[in-house]
Amino acid sequence: MLSIAMPRIMGLEHRKRIQLFTQIEKELCDCVEMNHLNLNDILNVALEKYLQGSFSPNTKSIIVIPRIKSRKFNRVAARPYIEQELLNEVSKRLLDLKNTLNISLEYYLIERSDILYNISLN
Repeated sequence: MLSIAMPRIMGLEHRKRIQLFTQIEKELCDCVEMNHLNLNDILNVALEKYLQGSFSPNTKSIIVIPRIKSRKFNRVAARPYIEQELLNEVSKRLLDLKNTLNISLEYYLIERSDILYNISLN
C-alpha cells in the first residue's frame, strides 16, 4: 500500500488534514516533545502504519493497553491535524479514534527507539 502521509509531510502533495480534539497519554506527548518531533506528522505516520498493519507482531503496549483495561488514563488535551483519508479509514473500521491514536503513537515510538521505554520507567 502506498503511503498517504509521507508524500504530504515531505511537501510533494497537498495536505488534506482535519483538526480534531483528542487526548494523548502524557508520556507519549512528553516523548514527542523531548525529541523535538512534530506531533501532527508523527501521529499521521503512526496511524497510517497501524492501519496498514505495518508494526512488528512483537510490539507490545506498555502504556496504552494496560490503561484502557484499567480505565486509569493519564492523558493531556491535544488538537492534532490528521489526514482525512486516515480518519475515514478509522471510521470505516469502527475503531475508537482516541485509543487508536494513542496505540499507534505508542507502537511507533517503541519501534523507532527505546526512548519511550526509558520515559515509562521514571
